[in-house]
Amino acid sequence: MNKQKRMAAVFMGISFIFFSLSLYIIYGINIRINASKDKVEINSFVGEYEISNTDFNKFKEKMDSIEKDLRSKMITLVINNDEYKYTLGDLGIRLNQDELLKEISEYQDSLDYWTLYNNYSKNNFEKIIYDYDFVIDEDELRETLVNAKKNVDVKAVAGKLSMGNDRVLRYINEKVGFSLNVDENIQLIKENFKTMNYNENLTLVGDPVYTTDKMKNMTTKISSFTTTFDDTVSRKFNLIAGAKYIDGVILLPGEVFSFYNHAGPFNKEGYTYYLGVIGNGVCQVASTLYNAQLLAGLETVLRYNHGVKSVYVPGGFDATVASTKGVITDYKFRNNLKYPVYISAFVDGGKLTVEMWSSDNALDGKTYETESVKLGYGSYRALRHVYKDGKKIETQDLGISYYFSE
Repeated sequence: MNKQKRMAAVFMGISFIFFSLSLYIIYGINIRINASKDKVEINSFVGEYEISNTDFNKFKEKMDSIEKDLRSKMITLVINNDEYKYTLGDLGIRLNQDELLKEISEYQDSLDYWTLYNNYSKNNFEKIIYDYDFVIDEDELRETLVNAKKNVDVKAVAGKLSMGNDRVLRYINEKVGFSLNVDENIQLIKENFKTMNYNENLTLVGDPVYTTDKMKNMTTKISSFTTTFDDTVSRKFNLIAGAKYIDGVILLPGEVFSFYNHAGPFNKEGYTYYLGVIGNGVCQVASTLYNAQLLAGLETVLRYNHGVKSVYVPGGFDATVASTKGVITDYKFRNNLKYPVYISAFVDGGKLTVEMWSSDNALDGKTYETESVKLGYGSYRALRHVYKDGKKIETQDLGISYYFSE
């Protein structure tokens, strides 16, 4: 065999070896490609979780493991400015496995042979990250929020009226409550967990809760009346006691005030004997209240005059009260305004004062004056003049009072 033939034989041998090796490599790549058809592509991730080479027949098992880890993750819910820690599982959060499997399958089905061949021949696989989303068990989420609501809701505390030492009525603001809005927060959480990029610090919404507080605008004095007395005798203690029992009473619109129900019976704590009669002098409290009531435009329901004309109020403007041997003589009036009325009664030295407080809209621009008209010995007609924006619009006849002596 000459030299050329030997060279040709060597070349043929080497070519055969390379050809055989190429076939072997191609065969090996094809085996890998065929084997990959039942597995998730190399360098594949679901979010931060690697799923490379996961058999599709074991995909559910892999996803369950990822879901378990996800459901153990914590989220901070801010409710009424306080922070509460929950797991995603507490909120009924689950991995949307069906949608994820569909997305991975569609992607891998879209890969053609030459793309796969190129990947496997170069052993160079581009990183594939699949975003995941969630499904939410709304019943679980609602149960969690309903239980949270029991702990986070705050009752509203009504404001209150406070009469200061300066005898000025002030309103102490109510404390606004909080009510977790379960339905609205279900939607908020569902919106937050639409994708893997959820907010790990979520502020839930609630509704402010207010009391139906009709007292907050009762800081306007709508009437005042003062009578005087001798504070050197024990009778003053009966006036102090009577004033104490009616001080701070609040009458709602339409409510009737009974002097006896609040200040009587007139032998209870605070009352003392004067001229042999216990509680003697409490009628001055009732009469002072009666005049303040009239100046506030309130409606008289029941009122009797004394047999002897009183010295501390004009004729026709006294109110007698008594409880003797089971017989009660009472004085009553009704709050006919659209607003509550607060009664303030106090003694300062030898002066007894009764004031009515309410909203600045209570009198609707009206003011009242009273007039005592003497008709003859022992008889007086009581009048109440009504003014609107400074102009007299009405005079009300309150009736005639007859006295045995003056």
